Amino acid sequence: RPDAHAAFTCDVSKRAQVEKLKEYSRERWIRAPNVIVNCAGITRDSILLNMTEEQFDEVIGVNLKGVYLVTKALTELALADEVSQSIINISSIVGKSGHSGQANYAATKVFFLFIYPPTEQNLLRLREKHLGNKLLQSTALCIIIIIIIIIIINILQR
Repeated sequence: RPDAHAAFTCDVSKRAQVEKLKEYSRERWIRAPNVIVNCAGITRDSILLNMTEEQFDEVIGVNLKGVYLVTKALTELALADEVSQSIINISSIVGKSGHSGQANYAATKVFFLFIYPPTEQNLLRLREKHLGNKLLQSTALCIIIIIIIIIIINILQR
């Protein structure tokens, strides 16, 4: 059903915009979404000593605070409606390995690999420990594999 799915655009670092997203979701579907995919992300690359506070704050605002605001807003709906919900956070291999000039970005991505490790055993523990409810589950996905596949496809198409 095409009407059962939607993608949204908003500045996830702004609570007011996320609240509008929550209201729109409630009006359109009546009940909470079963799946949340947090995939907003930005980089403002610079070596740490040259990085401005604004560059640091922008990345933290979107990549970390944004996930917090969206997840909190939409899981509140799920808890109120007593529906199960899966939360998928798109992370990056940079969170594990780091990358020159991306200290702020790596800091935001390692958080999800630590707090939402992508293993079934950890998912069971996470539901109760961090989300406080057995109806909710969450994980993080590293996008390096997707990027490699895209690169291979592009090379093969040449």
